[in-house]
Amino acid sequence: MDEDQNICSTLQLEEYEVLKAIYPDFISNDSIFTNDKIIHFKLSVELPAETAVQIVPPSTDGPRPPEVTITLQYLPPIWIDIFLPEEYPMQRPPEILRVHVDASWFIQEDALKSRLLESWQFGEAVLFSWIEFVRSGQFIYNLEVSPELEHSDSESIRLLYDNPGLLAQRLVDHNAKAKQHAFGLGTYECAVCLTTQKGTQCIRLSCSHVFCKPCLEQFWTIAVREGELSKIKCADPECMKVKKVAVEEEMQGVLSASVFSRWRWLKEKREFEKDIDHSYCPICENPVKRPDPDTGQEDAWARFRQCQNCNFSFCKACKCSWHGPHFECPVPLQILTRYIAATTSKEDTIWSQNLERKYSSWVLRLQVEKFKKEAERLRREELAQQRSLRSEGIKLSEEWLAKSTQCCPSCGAYIQRTEGCNFMVCSLCKQQFCYGCGKPYTTYRCC
Repeated sequence: MDEDQNICSTLQLEEYEVLKAIYPDFISNDSIFTNDKIIHFKLSVELPAETAVQIVPPSTDGPRPPEVTITLQYLPPIWIDIFLPEEYPMQRPPEILRVHVDASWFIQEDALKSRLLESWQFGEAVLFSWIEFVRSGQFIYNLEVSPELEHSDSESIRLLYDNPGLLAQRLVDHNAKAKQHAFGLGTYECAVCLTTQKGTQCIRLSCSHVFCKPCLEQFWTIAVREGELSKIKCADPECMKVKKVAVEEEMQGVLSASVFSRWRWLKEKREFEKDIDHSYCPICENPVKRPDPDTGQEDAWARFRQCQNCNFSFCKACKCSWHGPHFECPVPLQILTRYIAATTSKEDTIWSQNLERKYSSWVLRLQVEKFKKEAERLRREELAQQRSLRSEGIKLSEEWLAKSTQCCPSCGAYIQRTEGCNFMVCSLCKQQFCYGCGKPYTTYRCC
């Protein structure tokens, strides 16, 4: 019996050393194999290729969240704690103490335990086959992921989860990190400097071209400093012909913090300038966007802006401190008269539309109505003043005529004497009359 135990102990040690040599990343450091013969496996699941994964919510009488389908190659790891009894592998199988699945994407832990134990045969070391069975994802196809899901003969995988959207996001994040980790373990040739670099010093772009980070950083940094954002793309000649630029995650992994900050500032600046509804803070001159998207409705709050840099709240139209939605912004008289002329003649429509976006059309309508009312009031006052002046002028003229002239007794024409005697002859009707009394002239001395 002691001889069999020594043989089993030797076989266990040899198997453990082989597994540590083949799968150093799969065996946890806290394994206590020497004394208690307990091994902690962390088995990352890597599918043979990109595979469609369908996440289905459980059946329920109420409303169900929608199903989600994603494409993955890497799944979160499965933790398996194994105890090796003294009789393993000659007479007893390993004991599975615990199975834990990160992110709970696989819920049939008991079925996995049974399937692993069934594969053991007397005298056979089985840990290697167990690792490959789990690591390669074969257990997903050989076991029912959930009793509620029907078995699918296709290559896709169906998972059961209460919140498909939440699990999908976790799986996608893990898949991206696992891909990056696998990429960092390899070596690649840079397409620019043609040198072989470790994966940790390289980056694979979305177009699958690989470059070393120093080369790509130099190329992109020059483009950012010159403001040529359209040149921040793959350095391959074929990709340079395409207008597709690199994504933000790729730039963040290559550019320095200062250059990346400048790229983001230039990008936001150009997007801001394309917005016809943009404005600048009158305090710090920082670009300020409209807080809410335009709904097409006339709303006084559409003029409200708040600077994210200095928190100054102001009116987009008049650039003054925010005066509330119930107060009108004064529109300059020159602009208002031009707007009235443009809307009346149906000309200069583009300028009118831009002005309506700035002040809002309802404010302009109120200003136009107020302007017309004020103009009508001023016109009436002017007419009244003119009439008053005319009446005053007529009165003064009549007083002057009565004081300084004499009427012809025949035609009534006003005649003024500048010098001489009272004998007058009307230049219109030739009537002779006395300038002193205004009567027709009869005698030499009338008065």
